[in-house]
Amino acid sequence: MTGTYRSSNLNMITRDCRLHCVGGCLSAGAEFANGIFNSHRNPVIYCGESDFKLSTGDILRTDYLSYLDGYPGHQSRNAVIGSPSAQQRSDYGRYIEVYQEAA
Repeated sequence: MTGTYRSSNLNMITRDCRLHCVGGCLSAGAEFANGIFNSHRNPVIYCGESDFKLSTGDILRTDYLSYLDGYPGHQSRNAVIGSPSAQQRSDYGRYIEVYQEAA
C-alpha cells in the first residue's frame, strides 16, 4: 500500500488508484483484495471509484482488506496529496489529542 501512496499523483483518477492498490496486493500473493480509494472532495462517498481526478491538498481515504495464506489483513489510512494546509494540520492535531485522551 505504501507504494500506491507514493505512486499516486495529481490528475490520477480514483479508479486507477484503486486498481493499483488491489493489483499490488494480488501481485504480492494475496488471494483476495478489495477496498475503497476516495478523496474528501468527491461528493460520492463509499460508492465506488470513478473518473474523479486527484488534486493537491486532497485528503485521501482508503479502506482495504486482503487475504494472504488465508489470513485477513485490514488497512484504513488517510493521507494528504502534497503538503497539508495549516487547517489540515490543526484538524489532525485536534483528532490526535482527542484520540489520545480517549485511549
